[in-house]
Amino acid sequence: MMVDKPNSALEVVVESPCVSVCTLDVDDICTGCFRTRREISQWRDYSNEQREKVLLRIQQDVDKNYS
Repeated sequence: MMVDKPNSALEVVVESPCVSVCTLDVDDICTGCFRTRREISQWRDYSNEQREKVLLRIQQDVDKNYS
């Protein structure tokens, strides 16, 4: 996982879920981290709140499709 610099000394940055398996499926979803192409390309620009929403969506998708 890559670590980005926090915006302030007290802020903890939500890390990328990347696992270095960078292959997109037919729906443009990474088979490693389950982010969309757009989420991957914009991750550095996302706020922590946006990142947390992506991680929640990923967890819900994994729970729904792999449980």
